[in-house]
Amino acid sequence: EKTLLNYLETVDIESGREEEGFVMSVQRVCRPNHTFRGFQGQVEAGSIRKGDTITVLPSREQAEAESILVTDQEAESARKGQAVTISLSSPPGRRASSWATLPTTRRCW
Repeated sequence: EKTLLNYLETVDIESGREEEGFVMSVQRVCRPNHTFRGFQGQVEAGSIRKGDTITVLPSREQAEAESILVTDQEAESARKGQAVTISLSSPPGRRASSWATLPTTRRCW
């Protein structure tokens, strides 16, 4: 008999399967002045480049990555493991605890 408990006891958690696409948990919204709004967090999977369109979950709003800061330096891209600040071309209502992904990323909720 297939039960949830049976599955949890036998599921392979060591497979090393990586998340596909870009995933970043928005941990903080940085607004040092009225002209800049950056979304800070660590890249959990994949990479992002300036100009990429991202989707924010759970709202599914989309915007383009206008700039990427890695530490305090402008960068063309960022990859898994880096702490970043991303500003968006048209920042809709983002907040801490959102998830930023590329539109092709598959995510299970």
